[in-house]
Amino acid sequence: MIAAMLSVVDQQGESFLASCESEIDTRKTMTDLIRPIESEPNQPIPLVETDIVKIDGQSVNIPVGVVLQLYPSPRVEIELNTLSNLTRGGDRLEIELRNGARLEVLLGALYFNPEKVILIPVSQPVTVIDNDCPLQEVSFAVLDFPQFYGMQDKWIDDGEQCVRIPNARLETSEWWIEITGVPNIREAEKALKQSRGHGITYKGSITCSDGATFLAKDVEPLLEALRFFLSIARGASCSLALVRGKDEVGRDSWVRWGAHHSEPWLDYHSAFMRFNSDILSDLFPKFLSLLESQTARKGATLRAFDWYLQSNVSAPYIGAILTLAALEGFSYLVLNGQKNKGERTGEFIGRALSKLQISLDLPENCEGLRSIRKKWVTGPHALADVRNDLIHPRKDLGDVSNMAYLEAWELGQWYFELMLLSRLGYQGRYRNRLADMKGDEDPLVPVPWASDVDSI
Repeated sequence: MIAAMLSVVDQQGESFLASCESEIDTRKTMTDLIRPIESEPNQPIPLVETDIVKIDGQSVNIPVGVVLQLYPSPRVEIELNTLSNLTRGGDRLEIELRNGARLEVLLGALYFNPEKVILIPVSQPVTVIDNDCPLQEVSFAVLDFPQFYGMQDKWIDDGEQCVRIPNARLETSEWWIEITGVPNIREAEKALKQSRGHGITYKGSITCSDGATFLAKDVEPLLEALRFFLSIARGASCSLALVRGKDEVGRDSWVRWGAHHSEPWLDYHSAFMRFNSDILSDLFPKFLSLLESQTARKGATLRAFDWYLQSNVSAPYIGAILTLAALEGFSYLVLNGQKNKGERTGEFIGRALSKLQISLDLPENCEGLRSIRKKWVTGPHALADVRNDLIHPRKDLGDVSNMAYLEAWELGQWYFELMLLSRLGYQGRYRNRLADMKGDEDPLVPVPWASDVDSI
């Protein structure tokens, strides 16, 4: 099978992705994954053609094709044309591929072609090649990440005009990460907005800052941090796919199939300004350092991020519940896990906010919350009481309006975004969701603790 890997050339003429063309028997090596630069949104991406050599321990020889499906949600599927060689012990099988990879899969059928069988790996993403040898570079694609423009963007001359391609370099003391928009990113975004589907919008690469080699186990926490960081910048979960690590001679020595959950394409609120991609380069090293410092509570911190992301795509009723969980989880990080005896949730969150120089006053434009007959001293108290009323309805709040629920949700998300930006030491402008909610204020404002507002 011949794989043609497209190359993108920047204005200096240097190759961004080296093109290559070689004769490889993929049914033996499984290393020639197709990585289209301009893959169509929502269309399946062929990964490899190989063979299943064992099913539930019994030897077989079944040719299969592996694809990354993007619609209705990203997942890897293994397609085959026959059931005749399958030993049916139920809908869950263990298969072994030609290269020795063992996968637990679910048995299904294509809805548009019942005669064609698909096997779906139970766990995704899943590692299918791991030679446990030093890697020189890891490449990946980013699903559903929107355009962020900034000073590091690339310009490509397509023969008719110069096209601006979003680009950001995320450098740490140890790692060099570069993410670049695909050449058709504008068209891809238009198609995704219409279909509310999924597509590749960025390509990326990871190398050591000093050019040294590294192991897959060293880069996995970095990929996890990058996925969460890009998701927070988007305002909804996005994912990394087509992950592959090359060794010192350019061979694929570590390959992952599949993707984590990625939200369908919609306009989600983000505190990050999308015409300033420098914020990505500035904050990612601090975000990574924050996670690396949470040796004992990293899982709880990631859950707080996940609750924030889930809240951002939920209905206000559900969102108000999830955002309080996110705030409480992140407050443990801010306060080093110290919660006072008998301290109520609103007080605990308020103490964390105060430590980060964030006002506890209930904002003036939260008119729905202010109309409730119970008069709250602080915003965190209001949020906690509304959340408690949703789960355990009480009479003391009376009838809570839909606007009040919406404001409680927005208030909680606003608190979380400020807490994170403060914890990362950010001093610039951000998108204030409370101003966005009313539409009568400029939403792009300096963070409350900015040291020099006039210079921002």
